[in-house]
Amino acid sequence: MVVKKNTIYRLLCVLVFAVMAIICIIYLYNKPENPEAEVHEARLKISQAANITGPYAESLLYAARNYYDSAIEEWVSQNQKIILFRDYSKIKDFSRKATFMAELSIGTSEDFRKNMLVELNANQLIADSIAIRFKTHFSSLPLNEEYRNTEFQALLKLEEGRIAFEKGDLMHSKKCIKQALDSLAVLQESIEYELKEYFQQHNTWTKWVQETIDLSKKEKSAAIVIDKFGQRCHVYQSGRLIASFPADLGVNWIGDKIKSGDKTTPEGKYKVIKKKKGTETIYYKALLINYPNNDDRERFRQFRLQGLLHNRDEIGANIEIHGGGGKNIHWTDGCIALNNEDMEQLYHLVREGTPIVIIGSLRPFDQVFTNNIHAHAY
Repeated sequence: MVVKKNTIYRLLCVLVFAVMAIICIIYLYNKPENPEAEVHEARLKISQAANITGPYAESLLYAARNYYDSAIEEWVSQNQKIILFRDYSKIKDFSRKATFMAELSIGTSEDFRKNMLVELNANQLIADSIAIRFKTHFSSLPLNEEYRNTEFQALLKLEEGRIAFEKGDLMHSKKCIKQALDSLAVLQESIEYELKEYFQQHNTWTKWVQETIDLSKKEKSAAIVIDKFGQRCHVYQSGRLIASFPADLGVNWIGDKIKSGDKTTPEGKYKVIKKKKGTETIYYKALLINYPNNDDRERFRQFRLQGLLHNRDEIGANIEIHGGGGKNIHWTDGCIALNNEDMEQLYHLVREGTPIVIIGSLRPFDQVFTNNIHAHAY
């Protein structure tokens, strides 16, 4: 009986060891590979993506982090199981997806940055072109305070965008540059609209000039043409151009003179009514013109009737072509100023009664304002 029990015991031991051996063989054969490498790779890629990803790829980075968190949670869950029943396949799958999304985030960020750099460089070139246009065509214009303030604020915003660009804050740079360009574009359109309205008179100006030149030719006498946008004082003799001088105008030189104190150089057909020199003028020498003429008086009367002028407003007088100019800015109260050397020549070329025509421009709008730029930020 004892022998029989010992035999059964030995068989049981052998059976147990056999089962354990089989389990070990099965485990070794089917042992799940440790997911540490995949998890580590995912963690590194997410860290790299976090350092370069901007708001333009945040959703991709968010997805990568979600997959990574799922991998860690699954790893914890599997480690709580008996080793033989652990399955790391989901951990690896989540980790690979996390790595893929992080790499996609990095690639998207790099592509976006490259495209953004191209875009911002293009917008800065557009901004520079608009700035050049303003400097070339608009800097000398007597713009109102609202326009000047808009221009100033836009240029400040443009500078803010450049600083942000240098610091690598591309999104803020793009926002600032777009705001600046949009403001400048609207301002430019407003200015050009008003100028085009002003240049509707160009046919009338051309007619006045031709009539004055024809009179000069017919009477074999001198005539003066003041071109405001050209900033020139042209002198004709017997219908032929014989001299041209740079001219400074009134501070608010665009448009016709309405009243005393508006600092606008009048427009129309006039004549020299007195030649001044010595103590007669404080500006070396001067030619007094017959402003206001009948057309000026009638326009002033109409404006007053329409309530566009106060009762205390006066029409003004004492408009001259005088010396003391050559400052290359428009500074007078409405007169035309030449430098003293040019004034000396003009003084001897004309006489009392010499016709003078003052116009906005000899050239039409499209020739004055060439290479129109209507720019928009990307």
